[in-house]
Amino acid sequence: MLVAILQNVALPGLLNWVRAGIGLVLNITGLCNGPPPPVPPVPANPQDWGPGEWLQAIQATAWFNYCECIPGTPPPINYTEPTPVIPGNTGNPPSFVCNPADICASLSAIQSQIYQLASNLQATSTNVALLQRYGLPFGLVPSNFYMGLTGDGAIGISRLAGLQVDLQSKPPNTVELKGNPPYLIDMGWRAINDSNGMLAEKRITRDAFTWLPEGIQAATAFTYSLFSGVAINVRELKPEG
Repeated sequence: MLVAILQNVALPGLLNWVRAGIGLVLNITGLCNGPPPPVPPVPANPQDWGPGEWLQAIQATAWFNYCECIPGTPPPINYTEPTPVIPGNTGNPPSFVCNPADICASLSAIQSQIYQLASNLQATSTNVALLQRYGLPFGLVPSNFYMGLTGDGAIGISRLAGLQVDLQSKPPNTVELKGNPPYLIDMGWRAINDSNGMLAEKRITRDAFTWLPEGIQAATAFTYSLFSGVAINVRELKPEG
């Protein structure tokens, strides 16, 4: 019934703000004892309306569905239907037709909508938990491969999650410090950049490593500066999905 009331005054989009009044018993006699109340200013967030605001909005729209002025002297006032400004980007209320001849079908449709909402909420909750715990709730997908890079250079990249870097060759006199894996001295550097400059850089110190620098999704270039005798292979890593 509330949907029909709003549609009769060309305000179906107001449903999101007065949804809490579904099932409300409205006193028509009291409502029609005076002129229609105004619709309160509509906030961007429907949750910002309390019972006072959404009840007044329901009364303001219901008045034009159930009330009329009695002809007489002086002439009755022709009140103008409310035209509140409804904020955009709030979504359209779902359409639902209740068939009194088949209440079970209507209840089944409601149950299906509730199940869909519950499924979406569960998926959202899972993703939020992953974001809170790990930051990046996705796997890494190998992509473009660059082999035998030497000297100084740059490679254009876009929307990556990370880079896999392997040493293809290194000088025979390379100094290695004990570690697991060993720490290598004087191999070179690698960095990621955008149009404004460097975002992150790191020394090459291992035979193989996966680099997942913060902000790489905004980087447009991978740059490198390698010592003489050093060659690397680079594999782009994209986020799955």
